[in-house]
Amino acid sequence: MRNVNKSILNGCNRKSYDIMNNIDLFKCFNVNKTTDCKHLDDFEEYQKIRIECINEKNGEFGLGIIIAVIPWLIMGLCCY
Repeated sequence: MRNVNKSILNGCNRKSYDIMNNIDLFKCFNVNKTTDCKHLDDFEEYQKIRIECINEKNGEFGLGIIIAVIPWLIMGLCCY
């Protein structure tokens, strides 16, 4: 589960970089995870894009789990 979250964070950081093209923020979020990046230009917009992407990916992941569980529930009810 931790790898999925890390993958989502890295992918959304990359998506924010592709949209904003701000290498300083990309490096700050990607390399210096403990450093405060608020002092950099366009932090607010970069963070907004990143959070929207994270929420979208988490929603897709949750929907995938629901879709995977439904057939098992249906088979369980039919065989019971």
